[in-house]
Amino acid sequence: MTESEPPAVRSVTIEGFRGVRSGGVEALSPLSVLVGPNNCGKSTVLEAIAMTNLGLDARAAFQLLIRRGGSTLHALRRVFHTKPEARIQSEGLPGLCASVTLNVAALDPHDQHRVKSEGQLTLPALEATSQTTYRNSDGGLASLGGSSIVFDHRGAHGHGQSLPAVGQRPMRFVDVEAVRATGSLEDAYTRVEQAGRLQDVIRALRGSMPGLTDLRILKVESDFVLHTFTEGRPPIPAFLAGDGFKRFLSIASAAGEAADGVLLLEEPESFQHPRYLRELAARLRATAARGAQVVLSTHSIELIDLLLGEEGSPDDAWPTVHRLRLIDGELRAVAVSASDARTLRHELVEDLRA
Repeated sequence: MTESEPPAVRSVTIEGFRGVRSGGVEALSPLSVLVGPNNCGKSTVLEAIAMTNLGLDARAAFQLLIRRGGSTLHALRRVFHTKPEARIQSEGLPGLCASVTLNVAALDPHDQHRVKSEGQLTLPALEATSQTTYRNSDGGLASLGGSSIVFDHRGAHGHGQSLPAVGQRPMRFVDVEAVRATGSLEDAYTRVEQAGRLQDVIRALRGSMPGLTDLRILKVESDFVLHTFTEGRPPIPAFLAGDGFKRFLSIASAAGEAADGVLLLEEPESFQHPRYLRELAARLRATAARGAQVVLSTHSIELIDLLLGEEGSPDDAWPTVHRLRLIDGELRAVAVSASDARTLRHELVEDLRA
């Protein structure tokens, strides 16, 4: 993505979502870095952007909303700030300008599936719905409809629509828990191989696994499991490797896949040895340069330094650093250019250490 090309998402506005009563982030660039104290809304902004892409797929959308854990029904209620409804709007290129309205309500008692368990009735079910509107290339609005899904003590039921908007850019959200999801390593490997970047990723992974020669999926009984190959040793299942190894593979996979889409990263420095940060920063800058948009949250001033690079570099217009604060439910964000971020580095350190 060159400096003359607009980012896919330029801004996101949030109302009643998680801890945010109102507010948003503007002036997003091809590579945007969200910083601020804990509980200032960084992850909420990433989730909000993702929701504008997932609004027509109820199952994926609401699984994102309850990803932070807790009882499903209770967690789903707590997604919203003060009432069971939220509105999220993103502005950017046609096909990704979206307005999503989310709602959660208890099903009518006549419609609930009440199952007796040890003589007690289960908790009532909740119906989660989303309604999505996209802006057309001619500037007009098009309602693409909505989707719904029912959650109860057994989990999620029903099928949400999965209708891509015309011209919609692909979007990936990679959170800190992705390394532990079943099948995530095999999926990451497959994407890296399909993108023709396997040997490049293997070279980078040798930083934490000296002697690594190959990655390959092998059949183990009825399963297909990713294995690491090192000199003079038998293959070892990759899930036994450290979290840093798995996290890097996951991010490298997502970065390689995001050719012209949007990549959302929650604290990509998590689990990473400092020697990996330089490689990580180079990959994220290269991803943005290839035409994708990268939006990430971080607590690492070292990663920010590497992303900023040297003064006067060809892409000195980005990254932009967005300093977030959440005050009484109001999300405030100030966008800082790359050159200003270098000057204000000491203030960014305070943001990260607060």
